[in-house]
Amino acid sequence: MSDKEEKSQIVPGNQKQIFTRKQEDLKLKERLLAAPELFITNKGSDEYLDRLSLKIQLRGGDEFTLEEYITQNMVEYRPRFYREYYYEIANLHGLDKSVMDNYQKPQCAADFTVQFIYGRFPMKVLNFLREKSPWTAIPGIRANKLFQYLSKIASDQLDLIIEQAVQVMKESKNLSEFKMKYSIKYKVYFQIDMFADTNIN
Repeated sequence: MSDKEEKSQIVPGNQKQIFTRKQEDLKLKERLLAAPELFITNKGSDEYLDRLSLKIQLRGGDEFTLEEYITQNMVEYRPRFYREYYYEIANLHGLDKSVMDNYQKPQCAADFTVQFIYGRFPMKVLNFLREKSPWTAIPGIRANKLFQYLSKIASDQLDLIIEQAVQVMKESKNLSEFKMKYSIKYKVYFQIDMFADTNIN
């Protein structure tokens, strides 16, 4: 058995079970103990440390930093949300596709994009993007697009998330079905509507 595997053995005599931690768990524990100043908050409970430990594990051992996702300088505009994306949103909401041909899209398109596309990024990222993209005098129009402040890596992630969302939209008959499928497939959880939509078939 390799030292990467978790070992369990019973010691004769006292019948206590001894567990040997995985090597990666021991390394993670060392990292957490080596930087106690990270946890000097009122959130220093075991539950908080467990969540932070899980977060570090899920991110491959790296902690989240805003700089990974954003850039201070606005990048040149290049369309990211293509026509098919908006048409699929229209289908989910029972709308005619033509409403998505206008420059200013219906509010449901903006809500969907924030909740299901930008919602896949950490909340701090979305807050930063909103600060950098203030509203104009025209209601519903921002000075620039949110994605214009994404880093190259985050920008590539955005394209992938859009593709994933479109694929699930194509497989869904309505918004509620999309929410269920999308949340299960990508482990992103949303509140499902309490009352059924009257437009749902």
